[in-house]
Order: sequence, then C-alpha cells, then structure tokens
Amino acid sequence: MAELQRQRTRIATMHDGVEVAALAQIERAKALFRNDHFVGNSGAHLPDYFHKDWLYRSTRATEALASDLARKIAIKGKRIPEVDVIVAPEKGAIILSHLVAKYLDRRFRQECEPEILSVYAEKEKDADGKDTGRFVFSDKRLYRDTVAGKKVWLIEDVTTTGGSIERVIELCRGLGAEVLGVGVLWNRGGTTAEKLGVPEVISLIETRLPAYDPKMEPCPMCNAGTPINEKLGHGKKYMETRRAGATEALRKAHDASM
Repeated sequence: MAELQRQRTRIATMHDGVEVAALAQIERAKALFRNDHFVGNSGAHLPDYFHKDWLYRSTRATEALASDLARKIAIKGKRIPEVDVIVAPEKGAIILSHLVAKYLDRRFRQECEPEILSVYAEKEKDADGKDTGRFVFSDKRLYRDTVAGKKVWLIEDVTTTGGSIERVIELCRGLGAEVLGVGVLWNRGGTTAEKLGVPEVISLIETRLPAYDPKMEPCPMCNAGTPINEKLGHGKKYMETRRAGATEALRKAHDASM
C-alpha cells in the first residue's frame, strides 16, 4: 500500500488550477470515494472511484463542470465554431453533453443561426437483451439523420481506456460525419487523440487515478485482503463472474473424479 500512497502523492502535484476547481466540485457533490477496493468498467481494480451518478444529483456541480469544460473546449478547440452536433455515449454523459452543447451554442451561435444540437448513442442489445459491444442511434429517435454528414464533437464524462468513445466515433463516421474532437470531464486513463484517431482530445481533469489490471500486475488492495466493493462500480458483476467460475471449476473437478 506504500506504493499506492506514493502514486497519490505524485498525482496531487499534477493538478493545475482548473483541475483543482473541478475536483473540488466533485468532492462537494460527494461523488469521489476513496480508500476502498473498486472494479472499473474495464475490469481494472481501483482504490478510488468517481461515482458520476452522484455527481449528477447536484445540478450546481454539474452545471459548473459543464460550463468549465465548454469554456476549455472553446478556448483550445481548433474548429469549434464549425460544430453542428454534440454526441455522447449513453447514459452518464447525456446530461453533461447537453449542457456543454448549450454553453457552446451561446458562445458561437447567434439567435438567427442554426443551434448546436445534442444527441446520444445507445448501447445495442441482442435478442436476449445483452450488450453486443456496439453503439447505435435508435431509429425511433431519428438521431441518425441529425448526425449524418455533420461535423460533430463527442463528449464523455469519464474514460479510462477510451473504448466507449472509440465505438461512438466509428458509429458517427459510418454515417459520414466528421469527428472534430472529443471532450472529457475526467480523462483518468490518459486517453490521447492519437489513440482515438481524432484531431484533438480536451479534458477538464487529466489526473490519472491509480488503476491495476490484476491479470497484468499486482493489485495492492488484493494483496492487502481488502474486499471488493460490490455496491459501487462493477464490483458486483465482477464477483458474480468469479463465483460462477469457481462453481464451474468445482463441478469439473467433481466430474473428473468420478
């Protein structure tokens, strides 16, 4: 656990003024949980967890963060005035992306001009209701027509590996849209424009929280015997999979002994 503390100390020195203010908003919304054993969407083990659903309970914090992210995108983005549509992957980023679109529209559009629209992509389900790993624009929402052939900017609330963003980029490009860039509230995995194949990635918070892939490296929480938190993140699903695997292993061992 000493290495974990060293990582936290190193991370603390990386904050700039914008990040400090943004992290303060998240802390104020009680959306950052520390010193536990969480499992992220990618399967990584985390000592700290950003519970974005708790952030969105706070309209003040959400609006402040959306405004700050829009401001940073407006200042640093190279082709922001050209943007037609803001696109987000469901579900968490929907609220954030809608507010970012609102603030960018106020800055770059006159009342007589077409506004910057906001839509979202949904996770595709198979016949059994399971995720296929792809994102789609629902036919009933007619979002495909909104995005097709347009200049778009993607917004995500938090990313570690960039996987969800990559799939939405692929979806938009498949409709002939030009992806001008990606904006992220918390880019905790250091996802780059090069990795995503887009002109630029602009993040409000770039602090990289400690994360451990137990298949590739030792997890200090596992080594310390800290139970996995099954209430937040993907810990419950992770443990269910482990328990199912252990049960299957016992069954096979029993069958082999017969």
